[in-house]
Amino acid sequence: MADTVQYRLDQMVPVLMEMTKQGIFNQQEIQQIVSKRRDFEYKLVRRGSQKHDFIRYIEYEDNLETLRKLRFKTYLKHSKGAQRQVRPGKHLEFAGLRLIRSIYDRALRRFPADMDLWMQFIEWAEAQGSHRILSQVLSRALLLHPLEARLWARAASHEIYKSGNLQA
Repeated sequence: MADTVQYRLDQMVPVLMEMTKQGIFNQQEIQQIVSKRRDFEYKLVRRGSQKHDFIRYIEYEDNLETLRKLRFKTYLKHSKGAQRQVRPGKHLEFAGLRLIRSIYDRALRRFPADMDLWMQFIEWAEAQGSHRILSQVLSRALLLHPLEARLWARAASHEIYKSGNLQA
């Protein structure tokens, strides 16, 4: 159990170091983030983890991603020409979203019958504007819940209005 948590935390180190280097978070904030993530990860890997443990972790990471974006915008606004550091790579911009998606994936492996969780994931993917992720989530959800009308309606709406695919 501890190995799994440590492995997940180790995977986050390069992104956190880059955030420190960019000045988005200071060292003390990074330590708080790591501590909070460690607590959440331990809650998720324990035997009696609950849906609300996953939801709280997702909410925390979503708020953290919002803060990161806000601070990065402020950084760009106040930086001047030559003093401005290089814009971070895509790995930094999408790291928070990848982590949130990973938490949703883990939650849905644990609670595949929970339609509210599926719908929350679908709404999150839609809010992020990620049509590829949304299509993947809808496909997975429909495989597990082929009789769920809400999913079919959402999938049809996505295919017709967002993807422009009238053949679907």
